[in-house]
Amino acid sequence: MKGKRFRSFTGVLLALLLMVTMCVPVLAAPPEMNSDYYILMDVASGQVLASKNADSQLPPAGLVKILTGLVAAENMIDDTSKLTVTSSALSPLGTGVKNIGLAAGEMITMADCMNAMLMVSANDAANVVAESVGTTLESFMTMLSNRAIALGATSTVLKNPNGLNAEGQVSTPHDLALIARAALSNETFLKYFGKVSYTLEPTNNRAEAKVMNTSFLMLRDGDYSYEGIVGGMVGYTSASKYVTMATAEKDGRQLIAVVMMAETEAELYSDAAALLDHGFNDFTSASVPNNLTLFVADLAQEGVKIGTVEFRLRESVSLLLSADYDTTKILVVPNSVPAVITAGSSQEYTANIVYRTNPEDLSQDVLLMENVVLASFEQIDTSIVPGDPTSSTPPATNASGEPIATTPGSAGEDPADEPSEGGGFWKVIKVILKILLYIILVLVILIVIFIATLFIMREVKRRKRRKARQARMQQRYHD
Repeated sequence: MKGKRFRSFTGVLLALLLMVTMCVPVLAAPPEMNSDYYILMDVASGQVLASKNADSQLPPAGLVKILTGLVAAENMIDDTSKLTVTSSALSPLGTGVKNIGLAAGEMITMADCMNAMLMVSANDAANVVAESVGTTLESFMTMLSNRAIALGATSTVLKNPNGLNAEGQVSTPHDLALIARAALSNETFLKYFGKVSYTLEPTNNRAEAKVMNTSFLMLRDGDYSYEGIVGGMVGYTSASKYVTMATAEKDGRQLIAVVMMAETEAELYSDAAALLDHGFNDFTSASVPNNLTLFVADLAQEGVKIGTVEFRLRESVSLLLSADYDTTKILVVPNSVPAVITAGSSQEYTANIVYRTNPEDLSQDVLLMENVVLASFEQIDTSIVPGDPTSSTPPATNASGEPIATTPGSAGEDPADEPSEGGGFWKVIKVILKILLYIILVLVILIVIFIATLFIMREVKRRKRRKARQARMQQRYHD
């Protein structure tokens, strides 16, 4: 790593993918579409599978109600209590718009309003929901705008909770897909979403129950029905033309299709179905593990390099891959990860997973996954001597990467330095232990010498006795 700002492993992600999935293509051409404004997104990962003009700002029409329903679901306490319809909730509606005929003073439950809003795109029900949750329409719009920003829908500007034509009210296919993805993860929202029919309870203004059938035709039997459809919404204004958000699930995979500015209802549903078919038929799932180092940065303490920081994916990532790819072109590209990182830093870093079609023109990168969170692992170089900038060994650090204070006698410290607090006592103990060790060693040596002396003396006496015995035997032989 010395002298390098970064070491990026080109093709590393691809190697992982090849270990866990079959060799399938990556960028299959999207289907022929009537609309020029659309997006296809995977619900689980947020990966964009196909898009065209997905960041173009357009009037969102009734799809605004998806966000209205989400904010209501997140702030709802009781959906069975009766809400009073106010004249202020009805006055912004005008005439000739979708509604369920609510009247000022009418009592209706939150559940009925949510179902009417999400099933038949009822504008009067949307306004009643907004006033109930936000107390006033104005305060609810603040909640709505803040939630859009929090979801990353930063190109969305909202003027009302229902989607009626309003000056400056815009969103994008991408923003609407982000909003829909968040809504589909909310259990309360799903209580009211995706129903084919629903019966409104009688009210003080209506003596009989009222049956509603969804205005989203992909849910109903007929020419536009779609296998695996979970739900959706449609809208229309003269400025936005036909718009829809449709979501379907097959084989454990759920997708979101957003189509805007369709000229006819038939083209709208045809485009939505084509996008969903593209996602289900032309893509294969791949699970990318998080146990491989993707790139490395230098680790420094007080301006001195003490090791490296290895970056991996924090969690395994699921990708959907489609046709015609070159395996060396899938890359993990870090987002603002510095070449040198301070030891113990807690900053979170992210990366994008891209398909790089042209290394000389990065603007052509195809974004497969955005802002994937990285995990970092500090690797201390134990050959470095602390305090010596020319050496390569780091000072001791704890689990957080912070330096550990050393005591007298430890590496890099002069034994003559004044000991730290409590060091004198332990120094005396060490001296006593050393003296005891010397005494024991001397005693052991003396004992060994004593035993050896006894052994030698015994052997000398044995030899003398043997010689004396031999001498007596020789004397007897001569006699």
